[in-house]
Amino acid sequence: MVNRQAGVIENKQARKKQNPEKPKRMPRKEYYKQIGPFLTAHHPDCKEFKDDVYRFKGRRYCIGCFTSYPIMILILLLWGTGILQIWNIHSLQIGLFAGSFQFLTFMTKGRTKTTRIFIKMLLGIGFGFMFIGILDTPWPDHFKVSVLFNLYMISVLFAYLRSKSMMNTCAECRFKGDYSACKGMPAFASRKI
Repeated sequence: MVNRQAGVIENKQARKKQNPEKPKRMPRKEYYKQIGPFLTAHHPDCKEFKDDVYRFKGRRYCIGCFTSYPIMILILLLWGTGILQIWNIHSLQIGLFAGSFQFLTFMTKGRTKTTRIFIKMLLGIGFGFMFIGILDTPWPDHFKVSVLFNLYMISVLFAYLRSKSMMNTCAECRFKGDYSACKGMPAFASRKI
């Protein structure tokens, strides 16, 4: 019986040698501290992208995310509480008109930061009113969900196009899009992400 236990212990030791222990995971708090700057501004911290971010108390925030989403949420809250009352057909028209200005971001080069902020404000207004128009229509719920999903897919398309544009800008940089070497992406450079 003793020999049997010794054999089990030897087998465990042999397995440990074959399968070394996995490296310990970084504590969540430390992980989020490391990637936090990337979550609030997913643009490299360099002169090519200086007009794509707000700077507040030493931290960078994406103009698109931190302008469009708060405005959209504010519009939905005002509508949900009854402060903003609008007919669904008018909200769809307003939403499509305001959201269409997003196309300007792909047609114009050399935009100013103020222009970017204005277009992102219009995008937030557009999405907010489009949501209201869709949610407030007499359509069946499954159709509303389908239309909202398609609206989401359009926003994913815009995000893809913007991402592709960013990658092209990075490819022209001296780091040639190598984020592990890029000083503007310290989380990548230090292999934290």
